[in-house]
Amino acid sequence: MKRTKVFYNVLILLAALLLTACQDQKDIPEVSSPEKNLVLSDHISNQQVKSICEDRYGQIWIGTFRGLNKYDGNQYHQYYCVDDSLGLPDNNITDIYRDSHNRLWVATVNGVCLYQANGNFKRVSINGNNKNIEKILEDKEGRIFFLTMTDLYQYDENTNTAIIKLSKMVEKNCYNYSCHMDRKDVMWIVTSYSVKGYRTQDLKLIVQSPVQSYPIASFLLDGHQLYISGYNGMQLFDTDTRKWQHLPAALQGLQIPNDMVNCIHPYGTKGNLLLSTTKHGLLYFNAQKGTILPQSDKNFPFEEPDMQVNKMLTDSKGNLWLGSEDDGVKTIYRYKDMFNSMPALQRAIGKQPVLSVATDRNHHLWISTKRNGLYMYDLQTQQLKDIPLISYSNGNKKNATTNIFVDSSNHLWLANGDHVAKYQYDGNNLNKVAPTLASCLWTSAKMQRETSGYPRHPSTSTAFQHKVER
Repeated sequence: MKRTKVFYNVLILLAALLLTACQDQKDIPEVSSPEKNLVLSDHISNQQVKSICEDRYGQIWIGTFRGLNKYDGNQYHQYYCVDDSLGLPDNNITDIYRDSHNRLWVATVNGVCLYQANGNFKRVSINGNNKNIEKILEDKEGRIFFLTMTDLYQYDENTNTAIIKLSKMVEKNCYNYSCHMDRKDVMWIVTSYSVKGYRTQDLKLIVQSPVQSYPIASFLLDGHQLYISGYNGMQLFDTDTRKWQHLPAALQGLQIPNDMVNCIHPYGTKGNLLLSTTKHGLLYFNAQKGTILPQSDKNFPFEEPDMQVNKMLTDSKGNLWLGSEDDGVKTIYRYKDMFNSMPALQRAIGKQPVLSVATDRNHHLWISTKRNGLYMYDLQTQQLKDIPLISYSNGNKKNATTNIFVDSSNHLWLANGDHVAKYQYDGNNLNKVAPTLASCLWTSAKMQRETSGYPRHPSTSTAFQHKVER
């Protein structure tokens, strides 16, 4: 009996060592003790959204008037300012930025900090009086800049300090300004009176051009198209040629009385834009057709959002995140656009809930539904196939696949809440494949991240709870 017990203990130890050795340390974030300044919730901490950003793991970060939120695909991790030097400098978040080294910067009205893998925040020392950081920028050389209403700071990596490089860049009696980094490492500051370009190498002013009207907001698209908007209409400045350009005809003739465009975001085919207005909701500019559709139009690309949009982000999955001044966030999932453009999928799926979606290397779209199980849609032949229900060893024969993941070997991993199984599709059937011990942990963690852009069942909130089918 003693030998048997020792034997099993050795086996457990070897398995633990194998799993630890096989983890992809570059892909899996460091696991730490519970974060003491963290609150878990199904909702964001505040309805006034001020910034949206995606990190290297596909998690969405949302900065609000009161608190920072991280959405992991299941729930929101809420972070607040507490009496702790390892916490946020303030609850009022002004900007979130992911730099070229995949570091996550968080700006607040009382300073700026770096998010750490252990859940803490590393505060940056600021050698100036104005700590209200409104924008974080980075050039191609990796230089990090912080902008306030009065000063421009540059980050010193060696001392972890923000050092003032420019002051009084904004004219007197100017209360609206914005800043952008173009594709040639020129920093553009748009004020109520002018457009100024500073070369980041030496922060020398190289361009200054007066604006044609009183701008309130600006947006840089494709690294050189600087759209400027106000109640007198829109203007377009090309930062490559450093000259004012003619707007597309549809945008020139845009009629929105007593209103203005307060946010612009690329959407769909190159050149197409979503424009958010303060009173008329969203508008969709189709560059190919030269048309503008209001959100109430039946041909608008997605369901009309019941909110005043002020922030937009398209994540790595193609999902569109909309933020508002007082209605929180809403997500327009990309798979719904796929279904809307494919009549066969619409007829088959209907209005039943979709639990997970994934594509493999053979141009197959795998779809798990709540009522009718698993489907495979061939994106080339546009043929839909109903996949027979999968039987799990726990006796659950009803298909309730809540996660689908395709690995680098084109194997299909399916999870039904507490079980994970690996399959190979031969063109007709799914054949179960015995997974290796190391791949189980790696794939489980990848499923947690890769599917975070789609709706998931609450039972899959922790990928490591899955039991792997053998």
